[in-house]
Amino acid sequence: MNVIVGETNMDVEWIGCMVLARCLYPGCRLVRSRLIHPVARNLFNVYQNHLDLVTLKELKGVQVDNIVIVDTRMYQRVKEYLDVIERGTGDITIYDH
Repeated sequence: MNVIVGETNMDVEWIGCMVLARCLYPGCRLVRSRLIHPVARNLFNVYQNHLDLVTLKELKGVQVDNIVIVDTRMYQRVKEYLDVIERGTGDITIYDH
């Protein structure tokens, strides 16, 4: 499996980055954080069914080959994902501004 993750606290920018990254990497699954910023809550509620997000719980025991990280380059901000994901031999690609 190939996944796209963003920083731990999902905000409006997170949603935009994830959607754009999926256009660049159409075979990747978007991984949802357990936290969502209050400002992004309404936008998320409207579009969550269109985003087709997977949870960290769904990733347990699944080997992830390639990881695309968006909206951050700091390990602490993606630690919740990297602690759960079982890494394969693929690449980690980072897009930050």
